Amino acid sequence: MKRAALVLICLNLIPVGDMTAKDWAHKVFKVHRHDFGDVARNAKSEFVFEIENPFTTDLHIAGVRTSCGCTTPKILKKTITTYEKGGILTVYNTDRFQGRRSATLTVTFDRPHFAEVQLTVQGNIRNDIEINPGVITFGAVDMGQTSEQKAQVRYQGRRSWEVVGLRGESEYFDIDFVRLGNHSNAFEIVARLKTNAPVGYFQEQVTLMTNHPDGSEFPLSVEGRIVPPVVIGPAVLHFGVIQPGQTVSKKIVVRGKKPFRIVSIEPKDERFSFQVPTEAKKIHIVPLSFTAGTDQAKIVETIEVVTDIGAGITATCQASAAVIDSIASN
Repeated sequence: MKRAALVLICLNLIPVGDMTAKDWAHKVFKVHRHDFGDVARNAKSEFVFEIENPFTTDLHIAGVRTSCGCTTPKILKKTITTYEKGGILTVYNTDRFQGRRSATLTVTFDRPHFAEVQLTVQGNIRNDIEINPGVITFGAVDMGQTSEQKAQVRYQGRRSWEVVGLRGESEYFDIDFVRLGNHSNAFEIVARLKTNAPVGYFQEQVTLMTNHPDGSEFPLSVEGRIVPPVVIGPAVLHFGVIQPGQTVSKKIVVRGKKPFRIVSIEPKDERFSFQVPTEAKKIHIVPLSFTAGTDQAKIVETIEVVTDIGAGITATCQASAAVIDSIASN
């Protein structure tokens, strides 16, 4: 069994007190503006403004408001600890609005200090082209199985219109299009899940290419989840900010659709300790401890659980910790 890689990265933690309120709040966002471009009516259009906490203290998002009903924001994670990621999900309401629309989102933080950050979105919702449903979704599909899902796209204008091609390859699905009967302005988009699609959630976009002179390309979202026979929760295990020599314990839950045995758990790094269960069960609760060494470091570790279900059937999660000499007060 190949040992999982251990990544040690020198700390670059930033005390929030060293920056102005405006600076620290803006720093946690990778981007502050997004353009959806031309989108069809009813098409699922979403964007996440990603947040990453580089500080030695928790961030807390008190709220988010929008200047326009054309956009609905949602906080994905209100409290974000050191090195954790969160985000503001922005939903462009293409089912209720038309034309060029823009919105300003105001994100309010109340920890570690009060601050507000403004984000902007814009786009053009076409009223002459409609996709139904607005997203092709496969839902949850067992690994190795296939599925077929469809969507229809229609042009409401008077000129001759057609879909002339699709752009975007995926390891999860194949996609094609056919004309609907004798309706020259209506097409069906057909997505077929690949039997060798990898495990995990996917959300991808394909581009519909049309012959419309005023905007010939439109995005279409395709999403689903390939379910493995065994899974680990949580998918991300945060041990947090800890001091040298300190031990922190967590638990992982390994689930299967039928009773199974855990053959081994990787890594075998001496800082991680655990006991491999011996009996066959559908659900295994495995205590996992991390004991920090003497060096300051950010640790990102892939935990892999090998089972007796079959060759190549494993489950993984990611464990992370930040080891520092002392926790700065801000």
